[in-house]
Amino acid sequence: MRCAAIATRPAAAALAALLLAMAGVGGRAHAADPAAQREAAVAPRTETAPPLTLVVNKSAILRLEVAALRISVGNPAVADITPINSREIILLGKSVGTTNLIVWDKSGVATVRDLVVTPEPPPPPKPVAPVERDSVEVIKGLNKSTLEF
Repeated sequence: MRCAAIATRPAAAALAALLLAMAGVGGRAHAADPAAQREAAVAPRTETAPPLTLVVNKSAILRLEVAALRISVGNPAVADITPINSREIILLGKSVGTTNLIVWDKSGVATVRDLVVTPEPPPPPKPVAPVERDSVEVIKGLNKSTLEF
């Protein structure tokens, strides 16, 4: 059994070296391969951005720090998106609820942001005008009274 273990050690070492070279750790072949370098440079990752609150039937402009390559909204019945250019998106709250927005940039980063759509706030109360009352003094003979309207 000891002989079998000794015999497999070189094979295991060769397999480990091959896997490390494929992963780009310490291998010259990987460093010289331009396609592998581009793929490693554009390693996709996902980030989370702070949520945005929208109001039903109202638009908002989202200005991006990095130009977008692709955009997606999770539920278009809750919020709609319209790109203006690669750095500006108009968001429209369509119905009360939540969804999310995903923006991919050219470097492979996907940024996920929750969209919360709230109902339209009620209009502010109108100021109540003071009630003006008219009155008329009525005199009938010796009797005097006042009528208010």
